[in-house]
Amino acid sequence: MTAVPTAIPHPLVPAEVDLSGMSYMPLEISRLMNSDLFVLSTGDEFKAAVALWCKSWLQVPAASLPNNDRILAHLSGAFQKWNKLKAMAMQGWILCSDGRFYHPVIAEKALSAWEQRQDYEDRKQNEAERQRRHREDHKAIRAHLRELGIVLPHNTPMSQLQETLASALHHGDSNGPVTRTVTQTEHGLQRLIKGKGKGKGKVLNQEHVLQREAPDDAPAFERTPPGEQGEGQSHTTPAPVQLTRRAGQTPTRQAKPDPLAGFDDFYAAYPRRQKRAEAEKAWRKLNPSPALRQIIMSALTLHQTQDAWTKDGGQFVPLPASWLNARRWEDELEVATSQPTCPDAEIVAIYHECCPQFDRVTVVDETLRRLLEERWREHEAQQDLEFWVDFCNAAGSMSQVFYRGQHRKPYLEALVARQNFRDIVEGRIHA
Repeated sequence: MTAVPTAIPHPLVPAEVDLSGMSYMPLEISRLMNSDLFVLSTGDEFKAAVALWCKSWLQVPAASLPNNDRILAHLSGAFQKWNKLKAMAMQGWILCSDGRFYHPVIAEKALSAWEQRQDYEDRKQNEAERQRRHREDHKAIRAHLRELGIVLPHNTPMSQLQETLASALHHGDSNGPVTRTVTQTEHGLQRLIKGKGKGKGKVLNQEHVLQREAPDDAPAFERTPPGEQGEGQSHTTPAPVQLTRRAGQTPTRQAKPDPLAGFDDFYAAYPRRQKRAEAEKAWRKLNPSPALRQIIMSALTLHQTQDAWTKDGGQFVPLPASWLNARRWEDELEVATSQPTCPDAEIVAIYHECCPQFDRVTVVDETLRRLLEERWREHEAQQDLEFWVDFCNAAGSMSQVFYRGQHRKPYLEALVARQNFRDIVEGRIHA
């Protein structure tokens, strides 16, 4: 194993680098075949070394390994041969200031993969923003067309909407302009129809926009007599027709789909129900179709089974608005594999036998059972009662433990809390 330098270096990979779900790890053949490891190692040593590379890829942070021989023996597949293979299998690994080993070559590949993952997330967010702007533009044009008396289906393509609006305005303008102040909405629509048809995109830049005339037999509207338009009206310009809705008349509009349809079911199923207003805003912006709502609910069910959502009481579950805005239902999830059930009663018995000086466990409540289950499922090495014998023996030398904001006399629940558990397993019980 590479000698540890006097000045312990900082970790080669930031702590937040998590490549979970990325099953592909790049391997440079020429670099490997020309390495000292390939030339000097035996078959078992080479197998153990490559296994550690692969296992480190999905550790957190990526490209790192814990400083624990028992765990390394399991990760490498060497088991009882570990002490014999350790020196060559750990060739190139460096012990850093966080107490974990890092491999420079694997770290280089991990940082590159992490950058690609971040770029992918940025592209997804940019695409979501582009679609949001497209929907808003689509809605704005349809609203303006309704003002002109033109109602098109909701699924009309953007290009057809732009051409219809430009054509309607251009056709109406040829009948003679009527002075009217251009609204802020119309100024915004200039960008949307510009370039659709030669000369049609410039209509909204004018300050004269035709108001559509009312049909003579329209029952819901009245014509305002021309004499009431004002004395300043030019005789050479036709008097505009003012449309006035009669008292008691209401416009007929198509029923719009509820943008919050399905949200209550989603929010009720989501394990972290916080900041509902933001979640409703995200759902309304998304406005999912019935098919997409079904996809979201199915993905949510799968997400709730992932370790990232179940560990530490679900404190790492994102807010519902964040989950929706990031389109997390599209994430690739790890397939859960069957694991042996955590024998919490046997672990408690080992604790009583190895640590008689600590407080006894009288009731295995839900909190303790959950913590034991999390530690049991974290790694295959921890699914061995012999591991728990070693763990409790190591914990027995402690005089106090920091848990829930204060120093306490050690007891099982505090010992198996994530940070304390890791410190004990990796030999940092006095850190």
